[in-house]
Amino acid sequence: TLRPALSRNSTDHPFCPSSGSKMNLSLELAPPLGDLIQYHKWRFQSTWNMPLAKKLSIGFSTDLGAIGSLTGEEVAFERFVVGGSPFETQGYYNYFGKDIVYMRGYPIASLGPRLDDEPVGGRILTKYATELRWIAIQSEQLQAAPYLFLDAANTWNNHRTYDPLSLYRSAGMGVRMFMPILGLIELAYGYNFDTFVSPTRNHSGGQQWTFQFSLGQGFGQ
Repeated sequence: TLRPALSRNSTDHPFCPSSGSKMNLSLELAPPLGDLIQYHKWRFQSTWNMPLAKKLSIGFSTDLGAIGSLTGEEVAFERFVVGGSPFETQGYYNYFGKDIVYMRGYPIASLGPRLDDEPVGGRILTKYATELRWIAIQSEQLQAAPYLFLDAANTWNNHRTYDPLSLYRSAGMGVRMFMPILGLIELAYGYNFDTFVSPTRNHSGGQQWTFQFSLGQGFGQ
């Protein structure tokens, strides 16, 4: 694949920014060479941060994506599956060839098109997130920032089924911590407002609170 990208970052902190913005526009191109998989994939990600008071800030993020075909054949590779945390994918290869978009309040790969009860992913992605953050601790041994969040996302199979208002929503609280020995740790406790077909036994698919954990990688805000 070829992947040119344009990016810009003016945030004032790597994992808990209080001001500045970050944007990334990329195109991933897999040309139809021989029997290799072909597709073109567009992705736009942005985050805007604004200070509200001392150590208190609000952030808004957007993640948009679209996958198309260069030859007209169906594209089944690199599709978007939404939900879960990075910790849920460690050590598993069930989602090889998928682009996992993490979302608080929903289990891994719980949102998006399914075939025979298995997540196949969508070709169009829309995700929005809002965070109200407070930098509680800032020292050499520990940095900690608790937050409140609102998330909304979904993915669709094609443009005919795309509905930008049909989003799965969640809200809750969490905390990001950074320690030199362990790196980034993120804990989130979220409530899903919309029911879904749950792919795991740990979630019924109804409205409930869900605890999620991540080590080394955040939820993408």
